[in-house]
Amino acid sequence: GTVTVSGTEPTGNPVLDGVLHDAAAGHSWKRLVRRHRKRTLTEVENRLAAAGLLTVKAPRARFGTRRLTLTDRTVPAALRARVTAALHGDGPVQEIPAADAALLALAAAGGIRSVLSRQDQKTFRARIDACTGSLAALAPGLEKAVRALPMTMIAAQGGMGGS
Repeated sequence: GTVTVSGTEPTGNPVLDGVLHDAAAGHSWKRLVRRHRKRTLTEVENRLAAAGLLTVKAPRARFGTRRLTLTDRTVPAALRARVTAALHGDGPVQEIPAADAALLALAAAGGIRSVLSRQDQKTFRARIDACTGSLAALAPGLEKAVRALPMTMIAAQGGMGGS
């Protein structure tokens, strides 16, 4: 549906402040994602670089893309291990840390094959769905947004008509 902003105070996070400013106009969240995806991605990359998690190099060509490098190469493996533990664990989904459940849900919705194979997605569909369902407790609408992510990604890349 339509995004409703409940406050006008700055959050202290420039990326979030920018999105909230745009959201105050009353557009749907899908339009916000589609319209400002490049700017938001650049802002997130800049914040990660400022935090020392990424290094950013200018594009080699005039219309090229910036080159990003992780400063700590152990981070992806650690995140992959957390998602794998959440996926293959035999305990109830309620015992999975919220951040790990969110990582699993986002990796599945985003089709991140280096983290979650197609076979794992099929085999563990019920566990992935349960983790995605647990997102509703973190923020209103988050579960719905993550479930709609695959279609939103296609639309944002220009794979669907409309705005």
